[in-house]
Amino acid sequence: MTMIARCAHDAARVAACAIALHTASSAVFAQPETLLPRRTMVGLANTVSGSRALANLIDFTGHNRDRDAAEFAGTYLESELFARKAREYGFSDVEIKRYKGRPVWDGIKGELWVVDPVMRKIVDFKDIPTALAAGSATGDYEGEMVWIENGSDADAYKDVDVEGKIVLTEASTGGAFRQAMKHGALGVVNMNSPRKYELPHAIQWNSIARSARSAPDKGFTFNISGPMLEDIRRLARQYGKLTMKAVVESAWRDADNEVITAVIPGDGSTDEWVYYSAHVFEGINKQGAADDGSGAVTILEAGRAILEAIKKGYVHRPARNMRFIWVDEFSGTFAFLDDHPDELAKVVADINIDMIGQAHNKGNNSDRLYRMPDSRIHFVSDAAEEFFDWLAATNIEHVHTRNISYYFSYPIVDPNGTRDAFRYVIEPFYGSSDHQVYNDRGIPAILFNHWPDMAYHTSHDRTNLMDATQMKRGALLTAATGLVAAGAPEVEPMQVASEAMTRGEARIAANMRSWMRHLSAMKSGDGELGAFMRDFHAAARAWRKREARNVLSTLELTHGSTSTNPDADAAGINALASQMRDRLAADQAAIDVFASNLAASRGVSISTPSETDAQREAKKMVPRWKGARPAFVRVRARGLRGFSSMEVRNFIDSQRDAMQIRDAVNSEYAMTYGIITLDAVVNYLKALEKSELIELMVK
Repeated sequence: MTMIARCAHDAARVAACAIALHTASSAVFAQPETLLPRRTMVGLANTVSGSRALANLIDFTGHNRDRDAAEFAGTYLESELFARKAREYGFSDVEIKRYKGRPVWDGIKGELWVVDPVMRKIVDFKDIPTALAAGSATGDYEGEMVWIENGSDADAYKDVDVEGKIVLTEASTGGAFRQAMKHGALGVVNMNSPRKYELPHAIQWNSIARSARSAPDKGFTFNISGPMLEDIRRLARQYGKLTMKAVVESAWRDADNEVITAVIPGDGSTDEWVYYSAHVFEGINKQGAADDGSGAVTILEAGRAILEAIKKGYVHRPARNMRFIWVDEFSGTFAFLDDHPDELAKVVADINIDMIGQAHNKGNNSDRLYRMPDSRIHFVSDAAEEFFDWLAATNIEHVHTRNISYYFSYPIVDPNGTRDAFRYVIEPFYGSSDHQVYNDRGIPAILFNHWPDMAYHTSHDRTNLMDATQMKRGALLTAATGLVAAGAPEVEPMQVASEAMTRGEARIAANMRSWMRHLSAMKSGDGELGAFMRDFHAAARAWRKREARNVLSTLELTHGSTSTNPDADAAGINALASQMRDRLAADQAAIDVFASNLAASRGVSISTPSETDAQREAKKMVPRWKGARPAFVRVRARGLRGFSSMEVRNFIDSQRDAMQIRDAVNSEYAMTYGIITLDAVVNYLKALEKSELIELMVK
C-alpha cells in the first residue's frame, strides 16, 4: 500500500501522514527551513482554512447593506458574529467592549430620479448604499439639472445659474457639495472614482459631513458611477432640459464604539503580550469585503488554527499571551488601548491585517508586508518576511524543477480557491491603519495588506473578488508570525537573532547601494558633495544602530519558557549585536573608497565641510515629552514630508539630541523624500515646544 493509500485508509493518521508526505516530498523538492520547525509549518498549513475564513466573510459582509436601526440601540451584527465565532473556536476571555462613541449618520432612504421629460430611476440607496453620501439631509429635492465640468472649482460657477437646481458633475465630493450649496443649488449628483476605467460601474464611498456638528441642515449628494453619469448626460443631449428629483431620509444616531476581543493564553511563564489587530468597522456605515472584512476574518482564522495546532501537538502553547482585537479603525484602537494601560506596557508587538486575500490574478495585485519605521525596529518584521519568502519559494513554479513537476513544490491552496502563484512585496513603513497607533505608542507593529485594490472603498469591494487560497495563505502567514513573536517553545532565540542580523546586513547593503547611486548621480562640481558625504557617514552610523537594536529585540525571547538556556542565548544575542555595531568601520571605509575614487575618476575633490553653528546648537538640544505622549499631535511640520515628522516624534526619548534625531530620520527618508534638513527638524521641535508638548533641554 502506498503512503497516500495508507493515509486515505486511516483517517486517524491523516495529520501525521501530511507531515510524512511532506518529508517524503522533500527528497525531491528541497524545502527552505523557517523559524518554525517543518513539522509545525506543515501542521499549520494543513490546519488553516481559507474556506472557513471566506464563509465568515460572506456571513457578515456578503453584500453592502443598510444597517438596521435596532443595531444602534443594541449590538452590531459584526460584534455578535465575531464574539460567537471566537467562543465556538475555543478562544478565552471573549468580550464585546463598549466605549462612548459619537453620533453617526444613518441613511434610511435615498432615491435619485429623472422625472421630466422622461421618468427614469438612476439609483436607489437600498440597492447600492454607497450611492447616498453620508451627511445628506432629509428632504424631497426637485429641480433642473445643470452640468458643471468640475463642480469643486469656484470658477466653474461663473455665468452659470445653479440657484434651486441640481448640479451634475465629476469632481471631489466634498468640494463639489460646498461650492454648489454656496451658489444656491439644491444638491449634487457626482461621479468621483479613481478607477473609472478599471471598474467603471463601481461607486465610491464618500461623505459630505464628518460629524453631526458639521452636517448641513439641507442638501444632498448622490454618488454615481461613470455609466450612470453618461446615461444622464445622454438623456440631456436627447431631450435638452432635464428635471431631476432626489428623495432623502436620514438620521444622526448615537452609536457605541464596540471592540470585540479574545485571548489565547500563554503558558504562564511571562506576563507579556502579542496583539493581533484588524478593523471590523471603518465608521459604522462603510462596509467592505477586502477593506477590512478580510483582515478581521484572517486573524480569527489564524487564532482558530493556532488553537487547533496546539491541541493536535503541532506546536506547544507559546510563552506569551496573544490578544485578538477587532475594532472600529483608529477610534476603537485608541479606546481599547486607553482602557488597558497596564497591559499595554507589556505588549511587545502588534500584527495588523488590513486588506488581504484577493485573488492575485483577478485583482492584478500582490500581498504586501509593511515593516515598522526605523524607530520601532523589531524582529517580528524579519520573522514575517521569512514566512513570506518561504510561501513564495514553495508556491511559485520554478523552472529548475520542471523536469520533476510543473507545479508548486509545496502547494498551499484551498479546495474552494484558485491556484494562483503567491506574489509579494516587502515595503517600508506605511501608516493609514491601526498599526500606526501602536507604533506611535512605542509598540512595534507591522501591516499585512494586498495592493493594488481596484475596488478599494467602492461598492465593488465584495466577496466575489476574494480567493479562499489567498485567504488561507494570509492566515498561515499571520499564525506563523505570531507564534514566533509570542515565543512558542519550538522557536530558537539564536536562530531568530541570526535572522535579524543577516536580514539587517542585507538592508544596510541596500541602503549603501541606494546612497552610492545617489552620490554617483550628483554633479561633479556640486558644492553639496561634501555635505552629502557628511550625511552618508551619519546615515551609516544610524543604520548600524538600527540593526543592532533589531538584533537586541530578540532578547525578549529569553523571557519565559521559549529559551531553555536564557543566559547563553542572551550572551549570544549580545555578541551578534556587537558584531553588527563593529562593522561600522568597514562600512565607512567602503564609503570613503567609493567616494574618493569616484571623485578621482571625475577629476574633482570632495572636502568635508566644517561643522556649522546650527549643527553645534542642535547637538546641545535634547527634546523630551512633557508627561505622556499625546495620541494625536496636530502641530504643523513645515518641510517634513510624508512620515518624516512622525519619526522625529518617535525618536524623542530624552537622550537623543536634535542632530542625532535629524540624522536618524534623514538616514531613513532621504532617498524617499529628499534630504531632511536640520532646519526643518529643529523648527518642528521648537513648534512642539511652543505647543507645550515637549521641552528642549540643553546638554
